[in-house]
Amino acid sequence: MSNPKIPSRSGYPAADTSAISPHSGQNATHESMPTGSASAPSTRDVPHALSSLPARPAPRARPGETSASPDATPFPKRNFQKGDLVYGVEKGLDGGIGRKHYIDYRFRARMTPCRIDDFRILKNEQALAPKMPEADEQSFRETLSHHEKYSNALGGQDNSAVRRKVKGGLEWATRVADKHVHFVLDSLDIDAVVNKNFSVDVPADASDNLAPGETKNRAYTGAELRWVYRNREDPRVQKNVHFWMNRQQVPPPWQEYKKESMVIADDGPQYTTETVDVDKLWRNYVPKRKPDLPE
Repeated sequence: MSNPKIPSRSGYPAADTSAISPHSGQNATHESMPTGSASAPSTRDVPHALSSLPARPAPRARPGETSASPDATPFPKRNFQKGDLVYGVEKGLDGGIGRKHYIDYRFRARMTPCRIDDFRILKNEQALAPKMPEADEQSFRETLSHHEKYSNALGGQDNSAVRRKVKGGLEWATRVADKHVHFVLDSLDIDAVVNKNFSVDVPADASDNLAPGETKNRAYTGAELRWVYRNREDPRVQKNVHFWMNRQQVPPPWQEYKKESMVIADDGPQYTTETVDVDKLWRNYVPKRKPDLPE
């Protein structure tokens, strides 16, 4: 029986459900996009005839992990594996998908702690039952405690503490723990991320579409994406961050961004897709400080 197709709404091709791998990581595979490619990646296998071509030597990677070679393609494809983290807007507005959809259905990891939220760092998280491995939580705490900017996330409770926790999570995962981060772009307004002006209007009859704190959630996710953008030249970040949109892996949004708009017509919602000039868009974002890159 053929595998069903999941319909596309983002301008990228529809995703094939056969590409979904179990979160256990037993049989997961990965592919690398061609260098400089801005098109959405293909899920087709490499023809057998090409398998005999000589490959460039690279350090051996652990099962399911991308190559650590310094000349590896930045932000490569990788299926979700147990131990990876998932970033992104938790739920989309008006039925749009978000991080929760990916964790529950695309990655099949509903019972696997994989959010930075699962680490007990903030004041109101201390009484919660542990979800993450003790060694990981201790390592994350130590990384935060020694960071000049993120240390006040420990035991904090205001919005700035939350922002520093989630950005510190990216710092720890990509540069210290060598963990992979799957960044979900669905339901995230990239224009608002670049211009740091996210806002949302919630209709009076649609209160269920926006969970408490959802506006803040999007603001935090924007801060997370800007962190990745600022540190995009760091080989450790390039190796460990992977982007998703419309249930498939895509290039970083500063390389390609397809913006979808919806209008209500007599025969139902109509969707249009616009390919954004990403160079022009991202010039609007000027970081306050330069990132710390490895020597």
